[in-house]
Amino acid sequence: MLIYELIYTGIGQFIAAYSPNATFAALVNPLIISIPVIFCGIFVPYVTCNEEEFAFFEPANGTCAEYLPDYMAGADASSSCKVCQYQSGTDFLDTLNIPNYAVG
Repeated sequence: MLIYELIYTGIGQFIAAYSPNATFAALVNPLIISIPVIFCGIFVPYVTCNEEEFAFFEPANGTCAEYLPDYMAGADASSSCKVCQYQSGTDFLDTLNIPNYAVG
């Protein structure tokens, strides 16, 4: 979210600098700023792990799907579970110490 605020401030200053008067800038600025806001979250890709990014482990009891259902790649296996380390992009950002409120 912090990055968006910096970008929108820059776009607003750009519009104000190239507008012929303050009224025109006040009318155009909300239209231009709202276009990126409409697409927030639409172009966010799903997390897909490459083959070398999977972690393998043995489940405690039962199948892999019973042990970690949200992260499983091969859910029907009962040994050597193949797990993607990330369920969402936020999981990856946590490893970089970037909090969720900083990116939206």
